[in-house]
Amino acid sequence: MRNTKRLVERIDCVVTLLFMLLINLPTQKQKKTNNQEKLHKEVIKIMEKEVMKFGGRLTYKEFKTFNRFHLKRIVQISFITLWITVFLINLTNKSWIPSLTISLIIAILTILLIKILLNARVRKEFRSDQVLKKDAQFVVYDSGITILRENSKTHYDWTAISSFQQYKALFLLYVSKNKAIVIPRRYFSSVQEIQLFKQLIAKNLSQKTNNQ
Repeated sequence: MRNTKRLVERIDCVVTLLFMLLINLPTQKQKKTNNQEKLHKEVIKIMEKEVMKFGGRLTYKEFKTFNRFHLKRIVQISFITLWITVFLINLTNKSWIPSLTISLIIAILTILLIKILLNARVRKEFRSDQVLKKDAQFVVYDSGITILRENSKTHYDWTAISSFQQYKALFLLYVSKNKAIVIPRRYFSSVQEIQLFKQLIAKNLSQKTNNQ
């Protein structure tokens, strides 16, 4: 009787084990598929051609310059709007020459105050952002650009870059309306590297390039 009971228990264990294996089989297959996909992506990444590499550390002066370029249009529009508004308000009580003079003085003083506040905000942002102050390595591929920093890695496909602007000391790759990848010209070791980078930009962002 005991032997029969043990046999039944063993058979029950075997059946349970087989049932569990059958249930987990699709999951294991899915895991295998996921691993194959990851491996495929890694292979593609390894085979992807590295076009150029450059890097450095962004300074506060360069970060301030970027913000000045970025906010330049906003400041100009604010100045014109404020000047016209104050002029029209004063025009109701004074002739146009005093109104023009007073409104101009008020607009200039207001814009100077705004610039002082913006500079303070930029300084505070740079001091508090530890990532900005770290060395950055830029690796340019056929598919996009990768930014390597200590304990971080960010990749942008060319399709993710909305526009490009170049200035005397900076290249700006905008990934959104208010966010840009800031690349100082000094990161490049030669004029040839700068020309190659500009060619890559022209090739991949031919419809978005905005030279200034």
